[in-house]
Amino acid sequence: VSTRGAALELTSDAGGPRLALSVSATAGLPGLPLRVFLDGAGIDLPVAFSPASRPGVDPSRLRELFPDGIGTELKLPPVSGGGVVRRTPDQGYAGLISVDLGVLRVQAVALFRPPDGKAPTSFLVLLSAQFPAPGIQLGLGFALDAVGGLVGVNRRADITALQQLVCDGNADHVLFPDRVVERAQEITGSLGAAFPVATGRFLVGPMVRITWGGRMVSLSGALILELPAPARAVLVGRLLVGLPDPAAPLIRLQASVLGRLEPAVPLVELLVSLSGSWIVGLAVRGELYLLVRGGAQPEFVLSAGGFHPRYTRPARVPALRRLQVDLAPGNGFGLRMEAYFAITSNALMFGGQVQLDASIAGCGVQGWLGLDALFVFDPFAFSVHVRAGVAVRAFGRRLAGIGLDFTLEGPAPWHAFGTGSISVLFWDVELDFDVRWGSPPAVGQQPARPPIEALTAELARAKAWAAERPAEERTALVFTPAATEKLNQGSLVHPDATLRVTQHAVPLGVPISRFERRPVPVQTWTITEITLGTPRPAAGLPSLPERFVPGEFFDLTEDEQLTSPAFASYAGGLRAGPDDGIRVGVGHRVDDGYETGYEPPLPERQFSSWPGFFRREAVFGVSAAERLERWRTREAAVTVRPPTLTVAAADTLKPLLDDVTLVDATTDAWEAVRGQLARPQDAVQLVERWEVHP
Repeated sequence: VSTRGAALELTSDAGGPRLALSVSATAGLPGLPLRVFLDGAGIDLPVAFSPASRPGVDPSRLRELFPDGIGTELKLPPVSGGGVVRRTPDQGYAGLISVDLGVLRVQAVALFRPPDGKAPTSFLVLLSAQFPAPGIQLGLGFALDAVGGLVGVNRRADITALQQLVCDGNADHVLFPDRVVERAQEITGSLGAAFPVATGRFLVGPMVRITWGGRMVSLSGALILELPAPARAVLVGRLLVGLPDPAAPLIRLQASVLGRLEPAVPLVELLVSLSGSWIVGLAVRGELYLLVRGGAQPEFVLSAGGFHPRYTRPARVPALRRLQVDLAPGNGFGLRMEAYFAITSNALMFGGQVQLDASIAGCGVQGWLGLDALFVFDPFAFSVHVRAGVAVRAFGRRLAGIGLDFTLEGPAPWHAFGTGSISVLFWDVELDFDVRWGSPPAVGQQPARPPIEALTAELARAKAWAAERPAEERTALVFTPAATEKLNQGSLVHPDATLRVTQHAVPLGVPISRFERRPVPVQTWTITEITLGTPRPAAGLPSLPERFVPGEFFDLTEDEQLTSPAFASYAGGLRAGPDDGIRVGVGHRVDDGYETGYEPPLPERQFSSWPGFFRREAVFGVSAAERLERWRTREAAVTVRPPTLTVAAADTLKPLLDDVTLVDATTDAWEAVRGQLARPQDAVQLVERWEVHP
């Protein structure tokens, strides 16, 4: 028996202070290949410090501490491995096992949480099988190195937690984790955060790892489906390149990938993080991101290395690290380069910085050169911010330096402003400047067509108009098969339909100052009247929101270009229906009376019994469809409606409400009828209508 660690913790509860003593130990017999270890086993000692009682330990309130983890380790060639079961912080359990069979290494990770009254039983299982080198050869240098899968019940995928794993370079916690028994707490914590409990959600997905060139290149991936609706797919991947030898690479590139597809939104998202990488000892890092989202909040973002410092990231877009390369190994000399590039629906931005730091014995030189640029294409405008400087330092103090912080905006007009500084010992001089020149652009530049032409052309398209058929329970109309087919084709409109007209050319009801990316006189467009059989003012009709790019219709400052959302919601059309006073044509009466028919029963079939077949019946001279009719329950030839009820005086049975007839005497209906009586306190009763006194 050997002790691997001990802990002493002082806590308190309603009964007073307590002293918890826990140990981690390993036990085994000499010569046996099996060892058992415990984590966190111990006792809980109640301690008394009150002046009224004698200080010390109260033996009557001793409590044992159940181990946090119980594990085993087996070394019996050619089989070796181990397993562990641990308690998790969410009052659940985690089990991990890793067994090397010589020809195959099998690993499993399971998370289990029993029902707690708020959530049902949930579990997550991660299985993997890894083949020994060189794997199963697939040809052209490729080999299948490992396969696996993930299954979760009452679990979901947490995109934020998965993004954190990818950005930290810990995607291997999900994709074929190594040394699962030794890293049990780390791996189970990551899986529990990435796939938390969610009632009614299910996870399933395969995993695979493929290598090339003798494992110089390794690609791992898992495609996880989250069901039921709204369904989504999550891709977790990891690319590892080690050249020329994966065991001691001079070039090591490790990229973690997280992708997400949600068809219901729709949404496509991709995050790539480069971490733990180097090229001949020079560290390389950075992140790339792509977001394409439609629906009610459309968004487009493409970034490599982050965004402009003044740009406000859209909601749920992660903060990205700059693309960085350390060009010097350190040891008193450092040279770092970083850059970024990003495109959104309303801005283009890029920039970077080079920083030098050289020091010996507390003395050195620092230098930097940076650039941040923002571009708007039509009308063309830009803003470029440049910063540069150099400084000499000794023992933590600045002896001399020169710096420049400069911003240029343009063109037409041009605007340059910034600050320059010079520092020598205790003498500091700063110079601020702000210069403008040039004239604003001519306002006469007009778009290729006025907004009214684009608006009318858009409204004239057939796709701008749509008829929403009412729910079946809201209409009593029944159509012939031919009419139903035309309704589905769109050549006929349902008489009770709600008509929608919408367009994406011009936002309605708001002043616009730009169109087709060119300035126009400020103007506002609205739909004033809609005519469908009878004219109807459009002022009271509900509007239909559509998504527009603000930069295409409004003058935005540089700050607004950076901080405004990619798309904004404005009125794009109207909705009109029967409830809004719209009448299509003149109504006419139709005969909706029922036709009653009587279908005589089918003729009796002739059957006979075959001897020796347990009186099995055989049908002669009938088709298969006719034989099925024998077992079907025939519809009743006569149907009986429920009796109609009315309210009558209890003593005379004279009707009290001639215009009220009930079919079902529910409590709500009875109370509503009683409220209409002239004297609700009188004794009344519900009787069938034929029973009332004439």
